[in-house]
Amino acid sequence: MILSVANHKGGVGKTTTALTLGHALALLDKRVLLIDLDPQMNLSKTLERSNWDKLVNIHYALRDGEIPLSSLIQNTRIPNLDIVPSSEFLRAADVEFFHKYDFALRLRQQLTDAIREDYDFILIDCPPALNVLTVNALVASDYVIIPITPGMYSLFGIEMLTQEIAEARKTLNTSVRVLGVLITNFEQYTEKRHTRKQYT
Repeated sequence: MILSVANHKGGVGKTTTALTLGHALALLDKRVLLIDLDPQMNLSKTLERSNWDKLVNIHYALRDGEIPLSSLIQNTRIPNLDIVPSSEFLRAADVEFFHKYDFALRLRQQLTDAIREDYDFILIDCPPALNVLTVNALVASDYVIIPITPGMYSLFGIEMLTQEIAEARKTLNTSVRVLGVLITNFEQYTEKRHTRKQYT
């Protein structure tokens, strides 16, 4: 199963969701592959697998397909959890892949049958943008998890993302579905009720 963790709004917990879900599944003895598509590389940095190699990185694997994605998979310190690290070179993706739907199949083509058979779950950490990288993730995925923070401003962005998902379903991936909306950064406040003592 391939799941994208996506929301074009930043700071909603996409990377934390991908990491904690991946870790939890790994603890259940599931083979999990994380794919970091965010050029900020926070997921890769957290797992100490940042890819600074200018010649071998996910950017070039998506750009021309000459580097197989399988060659970029790295083990992490967590058993059963592997990662394809991100690269700062992904920052140029929107410029290089200007017509995003012309390049939307790159990630799906790189996720070969051999990779899919090796893992029970593949989790894709998307960048905070509705760009060519996010579209690649949607086209490659079975399901999408949408993290949001409590508040009306987070709700505004869901409609744009669901429209993008609908467009991907209509053109390139008829099976992708929204698995759910995940509320993150939630803090529960309790109000102390003060009762007035009555004296008789």
